[in-house]
Amino acid sequence: MRKTSEAIYNILVADNSLISMLASNAPFYNPSGTKTRSNSIIPADIVERALDTPFLVIQEGSESMLDEHLRSETIFIRCYNDRVKSYIDINKILDRVQTLLHEAQFSIDDRTLVRCQWETTLPGLLDESIGLKFKESRYRLLVL
Repeated sequence: MRKTSEAIYNILVADNSLISMLASNAPFYNPSGTKTRSNSIIPADIVERALDTPFLVIQEGSESMLDEHLRSETIFIRCYNDRVKSYIDINKILDRVQTLLHEAQFSIDDRTLVRCQWETTLPGLLDESIGLKFKESRYRLLVL
């Protein structure tokens, strides 16, 4: 699934409208590096680091075999923002993500076709471990 997350990242980071809505952060692999808005799309295991908000997190979920050739993969996209702000910015950002990913079809090196389907967006929550508000959208990917 790592390549699936990478493909999702590439779709998101290529959209200037989405990137313009995010804060500037240093690369997750180099906290002292140059801050850019595209560095605000990160893997889920980096969230504990202090980041400027808003930012997006990509997390891999379960992978299931549906038949001999068809698999189902789950990807979660979280948008975090400061706890004193409303959910308006989060909603706008996740709406843009949904526009980019829902019904998207793409290929990955070891797969013939990936079709992405938005499933749900959870209500706003507070991540107490980092003190930020977030919402999470779930996407189902059908993979041949």
